[in-house]
Amino acid sequence: MSEACANAANRYGQASRLYLRIAANAGRSYLAESSFTAPLKVLEPFYDTQGRMLLTLITVSAATMAGDVQDIELELAADASARISSQAFEKLHAMPAGSQASRRITARIGSGATLDYSPLPTIPFADSAFVGSLHFELADTTSRLFYSDILAAGRIAAGERFAMRRWCNCVELYQQGRLAWMDNLVLEPIPASVSEPESASRPVSKPTSASRPESEPASVSEPASKPASKPAAKPAAKSEPASAPPASRPPGHPDSPACFAGYSHLGSALLANFAPDGGAEAQLAALTNSFDGYAGFSRTAAGYLSIKSLAHGSEPILSLHQQLRELLV
Repeated sequence: MSEACANAANRYGQASRLYLRIAANAGRSYLAESSFTAPLKVLEPFYDTQGRMLLTLITVSAATMAGDVQDIELELAADASARISSQAFEKLHAMPAGSQASRRITARIGSGATLDYSPLPTIPFADSAFVGSLHFELADTTSRLFYSDILAAGRIAAGERFAMRRWCNCVELYQQGRLAWMDNLVLEPIPASVSEPESASRPVSKPTSASRPESEPASVSEPASKPASKPAAKPAAKSEPASAPPASRPPGHPDSPACFAGYSHLGSALLANFAPDGGAEAQLAALTNSFDGYAGFSRTAAGYLSIKSLAHGSEPILSLHQQLRELLV
């Protein structure tokens, strides 16, 4: 974990820990070892109609609170396969100034193993502060990972939008010991009481990496041939299309890409070492093009597929991630 994503001290004096080791025997995966401390817990595994093992992680508390420190370690032995999710949407409760909650997740995926790690959406309350780190280690090119998450801008129905103090989530993926992909998202909203000029360059929320869709259109600049002697006329107000975020908004504008482009939820998905054929990739393009919101995908140098999406609500993104799972997993 980087310094920006360092864990805070737990005021209760002990971090909550969870460890799972998943193995396979005769083509069937099973939970070989598990241990945890409150409030973290894992439910008994069950299997879907295709025989895939499903695990649900739970936190036996009302919400993630100030001072909470969680350390989760997952290990998949060779040829093991599991889908791991959470029991409910995660709520990050309001926290006193100077405090925060943190979580570190480490997952090691052996040769021929497949991990689908897809927690349910996170809702940061006003005045919450969270620092997260996910560290995935793939043994080789036969190790596969499907990772997805969804972040809400806040309790939208309660009128909270980017009212959290801080959100930091750093995702790193190593393959054969080398860093192959990283996504570091940091949001630090400016308090509403801070008055800045409309042209101020300081963003309301600061993505510090490739957290916005790579297919996002570039900012539109004024034509160079515009006469300098003629004062610029104030443009008429135009409504932005719902299918694409307005790229020309200044970073501090609530409809700018830095603030989810006016949408309420940001979705991220990564597919590592899946090799869809050309037809499957064409279907993926069709899924993102027909998405009810804004979505795009790109292929990394390592051959991974990264999908970003923006929507009004979590349901469209959850549906998109499920369609990705059915298409490629």
